[in-house]
Amino acid sequence: MPLDQALGIAPYQSSSEELIRLGCLMSIVMPYELSSWMLHQCTGIAVSASTLWSWVAHYGQQSQSRLKQQLEQFLRGVCLSPDTLEEMTAMLRLAIAADGVMVPFRPKPKTAKGKTRWREVKVGLFARLGQHLTRSGKQVTRLCHRRLVAVLGDIDTFIPLMQMEAQRQSIDTAPQVIWLSDGGRGFWRVYRQCFAHCAMGILDFYHAAGHLWRATAALFDCRSPEAKNWFKNWRVFRFLCKP
Repeated sequence: MPLDQALGIAPYQSSSEELIRLGCLMSIVMPYELSSWMLHQCTGIAVSASTLWSWVAHYGQQSQSRLKQQLEQFLRGVCLSPDTLEEMTAMLRLAIAADGVMVPFRPKPKTAKGKTRWREVKVGLFARLGQHLTRSGKQVTRLCHRRLVAVLGDIDTFIPLMQMEAQRQSIDTAPQVIWLSDGGRGFWRVYRQCFAHCAMGILDFYHAAGHLWRATAALFDCRSPEAKNWFKNWRVFRFLCKP
């Protein structure tokens, strides 16, 4: 690459794992050009945007291969080693949440040219529900030992990965398991197929409020005071009656 040549970075030159890890982490949340600049500012080491792209592609492929191998073992009935949990963490409730997010994709690799394609990524979150005391003395819930599942695919692709991660997170020994999701049929099929036997299913408040507003719109003129009061009263009632 021209910039690598200008900086004297030879092909196949080795870099420390710490530098590569930092560069990849930055590239996940920022464009490669900005990550290159930020990495230079933080470490004093100049790495081109193209080199960062190569690092991310290389380790991404490694991660995908490892995940594919683990999934094949899981589907053959091989028990995967669970995550190591501290004793206090293992005693906490396990929450499982799922939702879909729309992500923009470039139509052509390595270029921003062309019309952006929006595709849904299905995301699952596993976390233990701990408690934290704030400075004001208020006790709030804190997510501990968070693990993420993300799939660019359909529900049938998503399900075995969720089941595999549930095994890793010791779902069978958790004191209580909670499933939190929207009202979509797909994600509730995940719940019925995978977790209904051991988890309490909860429709999350924000999606419930959204469904309630659509019901309001079907019954009233949304701009009327009657509609707003009806929605407000039923939303408060649903909140007070939550499990």
